[in-house]
Formats: sequence, C-alpha cells, structure tokens
Amino acid sequence: MKKLLIVFIIFIGICKLNSQESINNYKYVVVPLQFDFQKGQNQYRLNTLIKQLFEQAGFEVYYDNKNLPKDLFDNRCLALYADVKEAEGAFLYTKVEILLNDCNDNLIMKSREGLSKEKQFKDAYKIAAREAFKTLKLSGYSYQPDKINSNEQVEVVEQPVGIEAESKKKLTSDKTSKEEITSVTPNKTQENDSDLNQKPTYYAQKINMGYQVVDATPKIIMVLLSTDAEHIFIVKNKNAVVYKEDGFWIYSENDGAKQKTEFIVIKF
Repeated sequence: MKKLLIVFIIFIGICKLNSQESINNYKYVVVPLQFDFQKGQNQYRLNTLIKQLFEQAGFEVYYDNKNLPKDLFDNRCLALYADVKEAEGAFLYTKVEILLNDCNDNLIMKSREGLSKEKQFKDAYKIAAREAFKTLKLSGYSYQPDKINSNEQVEVVEQPVGIEAESKKKLTSDKTSKEEITSVTPNKTQENDSDLNQKPTYYAQKINMGYQVVDATPKIIMVLLSTDAEHIFIVKNKNAVVYKEDGFWIYSENDGAKQKTEFIVIKF
C-alpha cells in the first residue's frame, strides 16, 4: 500500500512537471477585446485585467486587434489564446473560468471556476476572474522554446468560412499600409480612414501547396492553393480565387449563379 502511494505521488508530480513544461513552450498570450458573454469591448475592464494578470505571470501579452511582434506574426503557435467563460445558472453570484487554447484551438489549460457574490458586476467579474486565475498555477512560468513552436504548418482540412460573414463577425482596428487597404466593394476610392480602421486583418501561414489564412483568434478563414502565377491563388473548396492587383489583395467568387468581388487584407 505504501509503495502504491509513492508511485501515485511520483505520477502526479510528473504530470504537473509536463504541464508546466508545456506552458513554458509558449512565449505570448493573446487576449481578445471581447469575450462571448460580454455586450461590448472590454466590458467591466475585464479584458484589461486578464491581460495584466498574464503579464504579471511573465508572459508577453497582446490584444487580438493590435499589431503583433514579427516572430508571432510569422508563427502564431508561439502564443496561447486566452478566453473567459461565464458559468450557466449562476443566479445569485458571478462565476467564471479562464481557458488557454493553442493556435489550433486545442485546450492547453483550464482554471477552476472563480466565484463572487458582489452585486456590482464591475467588481464581481474582476473578483471571480482573479480567483479563477489563481488556480492556473503559473508562478513557475519561464519561456523555453520547443518543437511545438516550429514554423511547420499542418495542412488544414477544416471547411473555410465565408469572407463576408467573417468580416461582419470580427472587426479590428489595425492600421494598414497602402498595400493592405481593402474595401467591401472593389472600388478603392470609396474607402475613408474610419472604414479602413475597422476592416479585419487576416494572416497567411505557409502550408503544403499554399497558405492557410487565419484571423487574430486564430480562426481559419480559408486555404489558398498556389498556382504558377506568383500572386494568384485558388481558394480551396470554393469557386473562388484570391489575387493581387495594384498592391491590393482581391477575393473573387463565382458559383455560376452570382459573382462576388471584394478587397481583403492579408499579411503574408
């Protein structure tokens, strides 16, 4: 019985060590400006708090609508992607949990539920979030590069999401250069500065035979298949192409019944 107990303790220790090593493989944490349960960006300043907590734990932290450092821009698997979920059925109290996912949306770490009975939501969410964050046990975090952060990309089999639907769902405030300016319709002169600051920015990641295009979440938007032409790509599983013209990237789709053409922002 004593030997069994010792083996069990060693096993638990190894599991904790492996978990810590896994966390240490990530250099950054990306925090969204709005979680699913929030009614607006940074509601109750909860997103600011989450960013500060991860910074205090030793991570470099960025909001998902800001320009990213070059190494993270080139390889989004260097980061963990934070999310906060509100527990259902919490009638007389506020209860949340914090999740960390990798670049492929795999769950890496999940906190216990943080609880608060404060009546003021602004205080309640912050208290609950702090309690949840404590259970992540990140005090020993120290970035250590690993194979998980290599630049190799796995070919994607997920169905791409329509550009138009994705654009409505997520807006970013990235400032773009002239080469990256886009518009909803293929007329560059219709854009103004206010519109440009609200257009989503997508990121191209190299894969076999082309690129996978993701947003800042990162969620896969589409897969581009290379052609013999340098700046022309076929959109996988779509009757569409993406091509570059006069410094602008253009998405053009024709399914035989209707045609859609729009400018998009893609950073390669």
